[in-house]
Amino acid sequence: MSDDNKSVVVTLPGPYAMDPVLDHKQSHVMNRDRGLLNRLGGIFNDNPTSEASLYDAAMTKMADAAAQTDLIQRAQEHTTFVLTGMLKSMGFEKIDIVFQANTAAV
Repeated sequence: MSDDNKSVVVTLPGPYAMDPVLDHKQSHVMNRDRGLLNRLGGIFNDNPTSEASLYDAAMTKMADAAAQTDLIQRAQEHTTFVLTGMLKSMGFEKIDIVFQANTAAV
C-alpha cells in the first residue's frame, strides 16, 4: 500500500489446475458394454464389475481436457476483476495485481 493509501499492489501465487477428483460414492457408470471375453474373464476376477479403471480413465480425460482450455488464464482474469472491484470500493485508485510464477503447481 502506498503512503497516501491511494495505490496498492497485491501479489498472489499463480493459479494452477489440480488433479481432478471423482467422488466414487456419488459417481456411477451409466452403461457398461462388456464383450463375451470380458465376461468370461470376469469369472476369475474378484470384482468383475469394478469401476476403478473407468474412474481413473475419466480423471485422466478430465485433466487432459482442462489442459486444452484457457482455464488458468480465466482464473487469473477473474481473480484480477474481483480484487480490483473490491479494492476500488475501498477507495484505492491505482491497483496492481501481480501473479508470481507458481512452483508448487501439481
